[in-house]
Amino acid sequence: MPLPSIADFIGLKPPIFLRVLNSEADWGHKDDDRELRVKNAVDNGFLKRHQSPFSFYLVTDDRDFRRILAGISGNRHDAHGKIVVVGFHSRELNAHCVRIESTLGRTKCGFANRRHRDCTVTEDNLGLLCRNAMDAGREAFRIGKPRMKEIVAIAKDENCAAAPAVIGLCLVEECIEQANLSPDPSLT
Repeated sequence: MPLPSIADFIGLKPPIFLRVLNSEADWGHKDDDRELRVKNAVDNGFLKRHQSPFSFYLVTDDRDFRRILAGISGNRHDAHGKIVVVGFHSRELNAHCVRIESTLGRTKCGFANRRHRDCTVTEDNLGLLCRNAMDAGREAFRIGKPRMKEIVAIAKDENCAAAPAVIGLCLVEECIEQANLSPDPSLT
């Protein structure tokens, strides 16, 4: 089974921003009533957990995507459990967010943490952001357990701190070069 790629997202070319969801239901289905779907996405995919700013991960290529997924999985009780994300093009976030800040994420992976962004956005603009993505045909993307097992296995081979039972220094070049875990200013 191929690893997930950015091409799996309908109509998105990098750079994109990922938002992690609790389930596909947070984003709704294309056949749902449009306004109810937008309201549910805002309420369940964003506001249910916290208020603005909201966490996103900047993804510039498939390698970033895989490593961010590995980082996210490292914080979960089941490292191989499914992960559900929705993607937004950088233009979409730039159009609707008041501020996008490069902030360290809270995963066990320094690489993923440096690609974390906090986006300050009003509830109305959050609705517009979701509506525009839904109108473009964007669906929640589910990375199931079999694919996550492959991603975690690769992370383990790289000695990624997010992989279970890894002891030692990470072999990912970017993590070795920036072991201080500072945000990468070139990715803002």
